[in-house]
Amino acid sequence: TFSEATEVMGNSYPDVTELLHRLGSKQVRNQGTWVASIANASPIGDIAPLALVLDAILSVTSTSGNRDIHIEDFFQGYKVTSLQPGEVITGISFSKLSPDEHLKVYKVSKRIEDDISAVMVAIKYQLQGDEIVDAKIAYGGMAATPKRAKTLENRLLNKSVKGVSKK
Repeated sequence: TFSEATEVMGNSYPDVTELLHRLGSKQVRNQGTWVASIANASPIGDIAPLALVLDAILSVTSTSGNRDIHIEDFFQGYKVTSLQPGEVITGISFSKLSPDEHLKVYKVSKRIEDDISAVMVAIKYQLQGDEIVDAKIAYGGMAATPKRAKTLENRLLNKSVKGVSKK
């Protein structure tokens, strides 16, 4: 559930903890899950952009067997996914951040808590010194599916963050 994820992820992903506290009511956080949020394929879902920058892998099961789907291949169109008939998502995995990687999550909504996102953005970037050597940025709420901003990611590569606020 979102509540359980908050406890598990708190140390590794402080920004995720703040986001999860803003998701729905306490009842929703106690019953809703990451997998259900992704399976819903809503373009305004808060978890999908985060899963995109964390290179999530979805474990899928059916009577035909098991397979993995990379999150980049999951969203096919508005509320359309790459799940085949009879398949269910049984898990989600992603790697921890390395010491030189940073994760930022921003949710724009009318209310601070218990509100859907107008726009959700997740940003993961890697620094060597003051230089950006890798960046992944994903948005929700701006298209029919959550999407990475690959042009922006490429423009940030090899740029200095010297003098830029870390917030």
